[in-house]
Amino acid sequence: MKHESRRNCRVSFQITVLRSFFVAILAVCPLLLPITLRAQSDSATAPLYKITFRDGTVVFGRFISKDLKEELFRTTTGEEIDIRLATVEKLEIISQEDAADILEATNQNASRMLFTSTATPLRAGQVYIGTQEVAMPLLGVGVTDFFNVAFGFLYVAPRITPVRIGPVEISAGVYYFVNKQMKSGLAVWNTTYTDERLSVTAGSGWNFESGEADGEMMIIVGGSYIMNEKLTVMTENLLDLNGRLGRWFPFGGLEWVRTVLSIGVRVSGNNIATDLAMVFPIGENPNDSFAFIPWLGFVYNL
Repeated sequence: MKHESRRNCRVSFQITVLRSFFVAILAVCPLLLPITLRAQSDSATAPLYKITFRDGTVVFGRFISKDLKEELFRTTTGEEIDIRLATVEKLEIISQEDAADILEATNQNASRMLFTSTATPLRAGQVYIGTQEVAMPLLGVGVTDFFNVAFGFLYVAPRITPVRIGPVEISAGVYYFVNKQMKSGLAVWNTTYTDERLSVTAGSGWNFESGEADGEMMIIVGGSYIMNEKLTVMTENLLDLNGRLGRWFPFGGLEWVRTVLSIGVRVSGNNIATDLAMVFPIGENPNDSFAFIPWLGFVYNL
């Protein structure tokens, strides 16, 4: 009876957290909708160009003005630049088939959220190294265009992306954790929608120990929006339906954690990306929760 009462309290609290989270999403969406619709409208009506300048610089993007002497051009990374046609060596229109590959290639970090992966794969031969929270190493390898392997602190994570339909990708993978006490893992299915600036990922994971699934489920919801070529706003949120999230990396040792909400930014440079975020771990009892945990991630794309 006591156990049933505790379980009901846990379910009730998780429902409250979910309701509050989705209310917050509904409040923010109207603010982002005009920006997103405008970006999608531009993408649908304007062709993608490759511009080669006389100094050898190459950019990809779309024209967003019609001035004959000077053109306003939005690159695939979100930067708006004025282009004087006298400085252009070559102007090429990119086919729709090639445009999708180019847009994906320009975002080297599209395969990663803050803690876990999107459904977007690394390209064959693409490699990154980095750290999470300074002390936890990270390595990702694109074996093929649809099969990747990531290595982290005490885990290995192979992942395959067998479905790619337009802007939608679906992946399946495993996070396999090894420590002295037990061997466990998390089987994950993700779906990611991506346009030039917006990326949204939703998925679920099932826990297993010693090769046997125990039916415990986790929900993953995340997204990112490219503000400009340097700055991307990000969020990743995890909801544990069975009380095991606190045992999973990177939250090992926080047994009371049931839900994790986060908001942060990714600052990108030449092959370098730094993630700065606030992570809000939430337990069954709200009094157990921290105000937030600072999150720092660093990746270098080789």
